Amino acid sequence: MKICFITPLFEPWNIGGAEKYINLLANSFSKNHDVIVITTKGPDPRESTKENSNLKINELKNANIVSYYSLLKAETGINTMKSFFWNLFDFWNISNYFQILKILKEEKPDVVHINGITGLSSSVFSAVNKLKIPHVLTLHDYELISRWGTLFRSNKPITKFNLVEKIYINLMKRFSSSVTSIISPSNFCLNYHTNLSYFEKSEKNVIPHGTQLKNNVIPKGDCKEFIFLGRLTMQKGPHVAINAFKKVKEKDVKLHIVGEGPYMKTLKNIAENDPRIIFHGHVTDNELESLKEQSSFAIVPSLSYEPFGLIIHELMKSGLPVIGSNRGAIPEL
Repeated sequence: MKICFITPLFEPWNIGGAEKYINLLANSFSKNHDVIVITTKGPDPRESTKENSNLKINELKNANIVSYYSLLKAETGINTMKSFFWNLFDFWNISNYFQILKILKEEKPDVVHINGITGLSSSVFSAVNKLKIPHVLTLHDYELISRWGTLFRSNKPITKFNLVEKIYINLMKRFSSSVTSIISPSNFCLNYHTNLSYFEKSEKNVIPHGTQLKNNVIPKGDCKEFIFLGRLTMQKGPHVAINAFKKVKEKDVKLHIVGEGPYMKTLKNIAENDPRIIFHGHVTDNELESLKEQSSFAIVPSLSYEPFGLIIHELMKSGLPVIGSNRGAIPEL
């Protein structure tokens, strides 16, 4: 069987849990099937995948002001005018439409699995629909509902949609109406969409994201070290963890903040040079495993409506109990 994965980012250009899930899925399927990946460019030339002859990666030429990866990695973001035009070009991008259409015509996949459209545009749906290929859409966020894909704006979750968003919702419902099957990682995420009348003709499935388990994991003991792991943005709530930790009076405890993002400078100011709060930035896989091994608890204080929370699976498979927000899909986990 030939399977085409369409995803905004693919290894090694990972930003969050969604990319890790897609990488795992594509590589697992490639053991028994031919897999084609359509994705955006990263900051450097991609290394050859010749060691896996069943996996072929197609990178689209950047057809916007900046690449999607560059936009996500920008510490200070881009100015308002550039942001407006970036989102305008990303709504329905004619260049990406023809690039994707050409690849699909050449590869002739049996099924297409769409894992996000931001950075690719809604022209993804148009290209797949034109060729009438059965296609699955996995929901990783709320990008079909709002350009604020996390539904987090002005430092709080969105509870009401403005006129522009209502127009956007109606257009996206049309673009995505012919999707053959929907996969949502949680009931919360699926219900949020169906309550707005999305996917009325599509088959609907709730399938939690998978991960690779570890054997013989031993829970940690002394309860002296805590870890926050994730992209450093306000919506992920790292400041909640820091402010709570600062109220702890014991001197021999530590809070490890692991990750990068535009909120780093603000977080360091909140920490006020507390030596117990350690900022690690980006770490290697081996360094991360070491930090998880020495920690006793993980903190996931997200303020947005998490559609799933793959990071919780990643932490719990390392034997770490998780202190999580009562928001979005986190209570389901």
